[in-house]
Amino acid sequence: MSKYTVFTLIFVLIGAAILYYTFVLYNAKLREIRNVDYEIQKQEEQLIGARILNREVKEVARLIEGNLAMSQSDSLVKERSLDFLKYLTPVLDKYNITLIAVEPNQSTRQTASDRFYRTTHDLHILCNYKQFGNFVAELERSERLTNIQKFDVLNSPYDFISPRKDRELDTYEMKLTISTLTLVKEDQSL
Repeated sequence: MSKYTVFTLIFVLIGAAILYYTFVLYNAKLREIRNVDYEIQKQEEQLIGARILNREVKEVARLIEGNLAMSQSDSLVKERSLDFLKYLTPVLDKYNITLIAVEPNQSTRQTASDRFYRTTHDLHILCNYKQFGNFVAELERSERLTNIQKFDVLNSPYDFISPRKDRELDTYEMKLTISTLTLVKEDQSL
């Protein structure tokens, strides 16, 4: 065999080895790496989802724990109403809302199957729409389970015809019925 034939044969064998490595071994490893990357990405997405759920569950557990009474005769039912009114005063001051009247009503249990007490408060306030929106947003962020059952804006065409000396034109009287809920751990019949 001549020197050139051996050199060509070695060159072809090296070329074939390089092609085999590139197309068979390298691509297989590349596919394996891509599959592992895909699995890692799926696991990271699941981890992020689990972290979000964990945070939400902790928030719900904190909310339930802060609004839980052990029994029907628990003083928490009565005290939570006072705590809510104490919470309400700085919120109204924060948004410069004038409180005209507040009337707390009695705590009532919805039905024997419901495990919560609803305490309603009738508020009569004086504010504009922006202040009212901020007030409602603040109530939503409250640690108490609150429900705005209804609100009425006491608008009258006479408010705009005759000048109001006691307040600005963009302030309105509003009546709200706000309920706070207290969960009861044990089931008591009425």
